[in-house]
Amino acid sequence: GEDISLSLDAELSDVVAHAFPPEFKGAVVVTKPSTGEILALYSSPSFSSNTFSFGMSAQEYKTLLTHPDRPMFDRAIGGVYPPGSTFKIVTALAAVEEGVVKRSTTVEDVGVIKIGPFSFPNWYFLQYGKTDGIVDLPKALQRSNDIFFYKIGEWLGITKIAAWARIVGIGKPLGIELAGEASGLMPDPAWKAAWFDTKADREVRNDEWYVGDTYHVSIGQGYLLTTPLQVNAWTNFMASNGKLCRPTIKKVTSGRGQETGDCK
Repeated sequence: GEDISLSLDAELSDVVAHAFPPEFKGAVVVTKPSTGEILALYSSPSFSSNTFSFGMSAQEYKTLLTHPDRPMFDRAIGGVYPPGSTFKIVTALAAVEEGVVKRSTTVEDVGVIKIGPFSFPNWYFLQYGKTDGIVDLPKALQRSNDIFFYKIGEWLGITKIAAWARIVGIGKPLGIELAGEASGLMPDPAWKAAWFDTKADREVRNDEWYVGDTYHVSIGQGYLLTTPLQVNAWTNFMASNGKLCRPTIKKVTSGRGQETGDCK
């Protein structure tokens, strides 16, 4: 008894497509946090579906498939990348929920943390030779301060960071009704200790987890890999005050005219 239609907004999708610089590869995801409805889902470079509707030769199809820019690859749901500082939202969430960070918690930005021969700098120090001084959580998020997140990542430990990351959907498909969604990778000590050697992927780990690995993950780098759709999902989780919705391209309205969604 429900009316179902696409959630996609044609005008917004057109704006997104024309605003994306054509020389760049990437993706844009726009959703409604309260329901998970996707309003725009764009992958660049793209292709026109009219190419298929109006017919094409076998050679044209082969050219499209083998193009080095991979226009038929949906980067929005299938591409996996280090999320960078967007992941600091997840680190902050874990720190607050685990009681590691309180309103009064501060960290002094010393510019760079050194562990043995390894250095872990803040971007501000690396680019301008400056520091942010005493930093609390709001300032750390405003300034994207790496030193703060290195330290709270160390206090949390990778196991707790990974647990909260998985809660918001990292490391598994989110369940969108489209083929080709990637899981991404939420690394942890067990993953790094595993021996992994196949013909398809000759990566060999069999190594222990170091605090430097935790530092990297805490700021969204290192072994961590996520899809643009997953970045959108954990951002929506915060925007909706802890409401986690499965991303959907369907607009579902109940008989009473109320919007519904697969949320928890």
